[in-house]
Amino acid sequence: MRRNALTIGIIAATTGLLAACGGDDDDNGSAAQAEVRAIHASSNAPDVNITFDGDVAVEDLAFATASDSLGVDPGTFAVTVDAITPNGDTQVITADVPLEADQETTIIALGNVGGSGDLALAPLVVTAPDADPAAGEVRVQVVHASAAAAASGPLDVYVTAPADVLADAEPIGTFEFKGSLEPVTVPAADYRIRVTPENDTGTVVFDSGTVSLAGGADLVISAIDNVGPESAPVRLLVAPEGADSFLLLDDDAETAVGVGHLSADTPNVDVALDGNFSPPAFENIPFPSVTDFTEVPAGTYDIDVAATGNTASAVDADGVELTAGERYTGYAVGLIGGSPSLDLIFSQDDIRSVATEARLRVIHAASQVPTTDSAVDVYLTPAGTQAADLATIDPTIEDFLYKDISAFLSVAPATYEVFVTPADTNVAAIGPVTVTLDAGDVTTAIAHDDENDIGGSFALLPVDETAR
Repeated sequence: MRRNALTIGIIAATTGLLAACGGDDDDNGSAAQAEVRAIHASSNAPDVNITFDGDVAVEDLAFATASDSLGVDPGTFAVTVDAITPNGDTQVITADVPLEADQETTIIALGNVGGSGDLALAPLVVTAPDADPAAGEVRVQVVHASAAAAASGPLDVYVTAPADVLADAEPIGTFEFKGSLEPVTVPAADYRIRVTPENDTGTVVFDSGTVSLAGGADLVISAIDNVGPESAPVRLLVAPEGADSFLLLDDDAETAVGVGHLSADTPNVDVALDGNFSPPAFENIPFPSVTDFTEVPAGTYDIDVAATGNTASAVDADGVELTAGERYTGYAVGLIGGSPSLDLIFSQDDIRSVATEARLRVIHAASQVPTTDSAVDVYLTPAGTQAADLATIDPTIEDFLYKDISAFLSVAPATYEVFVTPADTNVAAIGPVTVTLDAGDVTTAIAHDDENDIGGSFALLPVDETAR
């Protein structure tokens, strides 16, 4: 059984208006402060900034993360959550939030951008007394912040010894979407967190496996949407006071892997994991294409690529680590009968759809670009742009090397022209290629050699990541 170790440290932090500190009076006799932190639990929302009375307190808070715990003088604050979009910040949540002395307040952005009713994007304010647990104890407060699991109805939460039979246990509480349980204090020890539909111990929708809860920890644990490949509907976001937040995955979480065939002179291929071609994990993949994802147990793999029907590897990669809860793609690039030779490159694929933007990534698999290191410039330009216009336009990605994989770029939804030129030139090797990027799209654009004119022509393969 996988062990998730929670090692909780103490981190001091300061930021402008707010300073991290305890709720008790300080040594100089100043008044007790309120403790406040923010959690981003809206799975289709972009990164956000959070302001208190117009002053930015938290910047660039990403989905499935929590801010530091911060201290502020008590009072009622106008809190805003501003979405970070390609067109500039947009206020999406406003609320007046009372922050009381000697109280911990957690502000959770949850729901969906574009959702309606109870599932609309909104703030949830959760409070607890500011009381530090003893060195041999752990305080845990659990919140249901998963809009995806809202339709499942009330959920029971169990925190038990790892080997306890669920049917013999009592839940620490039952809650629905936006519900929270009062903090409970338990001895520091090994535990197992399980979530089931109400009164249904036979249906476990989340099982943490063995978790070591360290003494002195004060935790807010939020059930949030699972945007990874595993089947569990939720993950648990653990926000310890004074330390970075992190995710707990279901104990049976697998990894997801896909394959891209981008070698222009290579026939269809099979791909095996750990030498197993009977049958291969992926079979008869044509050029140019990228497969759907398939889930496999997390672990370290040797990956072999061979011509379809053969077991003699044309290219391989040993010791490739595939982590639970993540997605990966391996791409065969280069030439089987020329230079550069066949190689495998890998991407880690965060393909979460964001409602306020399109996300675009570029992969350089064009091995025959006639420049140093086959470097190219990539242009994403307004619809109607012509190649002759590139002389007056700055590249979106400059000096992009062969085998490079960009991060996903946040792009305003629109129709664009894509051009790829040899680096530091305005001569289009690819383009204009017209692409329409809608809000919520996640697209990978792959520049590759043309199988009909290797060394002379290039092409662009768009991949809809959300369809894989």
